[in-house]
Amino acid sequence: MRRSPTRTPTASARNWGRQPLRPTPIIRPNHEPERRCIGCGARSARARLIRFANVKGLVVPDPRATLPGRGAWLHAARDCWEAATARRAFNRAFKAPVSIPQDTVDFTHTWPRSASTS
Repeated sequence: MRRSPTRTPTASARNWGRQPLRPTPIIRPNHEPERRCIGCGARSARARLIRFANVKGLVVPDPRATLPGRGAWLHAARDCWEAATARRAFNRAFKAPVSIPQDTVDFTHTWPRSASTS
């Protein structure tokens, strides 16, 4: 039986009795995770955003990003904060009804007025 020159054996035929072939991992040297700001909707590097977490129905800042559960990311600018609260973006991001305590509001009042989202 003669094989055509264009046909190659299947992976299972080439690899009979050995470990399955694994794909080569893609190496991304300068990869930085991105997140979307729930206030302005712009995508930014994770390091440029602040994470908020849902803790027992309250929106709590999580700057170290260590609290469990779903998080909502926001630029450190009052414009983004005001847009997020006006659009009820925290409820949508957490997929649950949440309230914003005064401590969280006071935390955001230290932020600058205009956002640099570029």
